[in-house]
Amino acid sequence: MRIFITSNSKGFTLIELLVVISIIGVLSSVVLASLNSARVRGRNALRLQQVRQIVNAMSLYMSDNNGQFPSSSGSWRCLGHGDTGSCWAGLNFTGSTALDTSLQSYMSKIPDDPANITTCYGDAYLYNSNIQYPNPPAPAGAYLLWYHEGDNPMCGPGMLRAAPNFPSGGENCASKYACYIYLGANN
Repeated sequence: MRIFITSNSKGFTLIELLVVISIIGVLSSVVLASLNSARVRGRNALRLQQVRQIVNAMSLYMSDNNGQFPSSSGSWRCLGHGDTGSCWAGLNFTGSTALDTSLQSYMSKIPDDPANITTCYGDAYLYNSNIQYPNPPAPAGAYLLWYHEGDNPMCGPGMLRAAPNFPSGGENCASKYACYIYLGANN
């Protein structure tokens, strides 16, 4: 006579459950890292689109005003922040209602940086109507400045370059690179 011992336990062992949980953890970390880099690329693409819109508005303004860019009153100004707004935490740049009003005829809304982290540098687009970069030498004229997010210092195709003499990022901020575009000289 044979005796068969059967087990009625229907389930997984502790080892099997730990293996499955660890595999799920690894896969979720890979997916989250991919999603974060996709968000950064998306914000950078939006920045370039907004920079093109601002450049087009500046060009239209210039063509309607005898070759003159809107005045920034001799300093860097936060676009879209009016007289009361400030930007680029710690550097105390301010806006200009007169500058914003001059551009509103050419764009329905002056854009803010897509990340819009007000505790970091680069939370707004900066504009200066008359500046000279001494190192490296760059022509005097109007410039638009913003930050590009991520580890790739490429600001955009062709005319965009990393800006000299500007701090990168800010405390506890993602890595960013200052970028600027030369808009042209006032006639």
